[in-house]
Amino acid sequence: MISKVVAVCSGKGGVGKTNICVNLALALTDLGRKVLLIDLDFGLANAEILLGIKPLKTFKDLKEENFDFSKLITRGLWGIDFISGGRGFSWLNNLTPEDRRNLLISWRNFVSDYEIVILDTAPSINLDNILFLKNADLIALVSTTEAPALLDAYVSMKTLFSVLKISKFGLLLNKTSNFSQAKAIFKNFFTCTMERLNVRLGYLGNIPYDESVKHAVNDQKPFYLTFPNSLASKSISRSADLLMEELLITTDEVSIEP
Repeated sequence: MISKVVAVCSGKGGVGKTNICVNLALALTDLGRKVLLIDLDFGLANAEILLGIKPLKTFKDLKEENFDFSKLITRGLWGIDFISGGRGFSWLNNLTPEDRRNLLISWRNFVSDYEIVILDTAPSINLDNILFLKNADLIALVSTTEAPALLDAYVSMKTLFSVLKISKFGLLLNKTSNFSQAKAIFKNFFTCTMERLNVRLGYLGNIPYDESVKHAVNDQKPFYLTFPNSLASKSISRSADLLMEELLITTDEVSIEP
């Protein structure tokens, strides 16, 4: 089994990143993929709220479990395996060199059991996430159509490219008005990126503004399950297809057209 790790990032909070991660994981499961979702927002892990679960163990227990990630899994939730980041702690950056080696060895062996691993990272570039970002196959940036959010997404991409030498990215636009708007924004973002950075940037789709998303969040449920025929659910299915296509690309080709 070939495992692919996708780190879902945003330049700022409030763009719907965690909601995207949860529903994207469900859509990928419907494609027949074996999926693991990990919440890496150690300050305020909330993917579990949308999933309606209370994990028995979180990342807080990882070192105590000798970096055995399998001990942290909440299994079989709508076909998804899930690991919670826990809340209100930060320790990954304080690990000893030996701890880091053990963690990475365990991590590489562990993720090989999955086809797709979705990492719901903390907003902006969080030091506790860097270890996992460096080992991701793709950085999926989530942004709304607002200029500040797009600028923050670009700055995050530039930082990851400059500091960590990451060069493969995708952009998913959330809360769009329509496809034409999303297409125009992606083209502009793409042009700006190609003029300044030597990276690959793929299009991962757009999720239109949809009242059903708000209703599902208020009910603390994934919109993909609660409103399967909504525009948002159909769009997240399309994003799952685009993500799989992007992960199969191994060349330096770039795609402009959404």
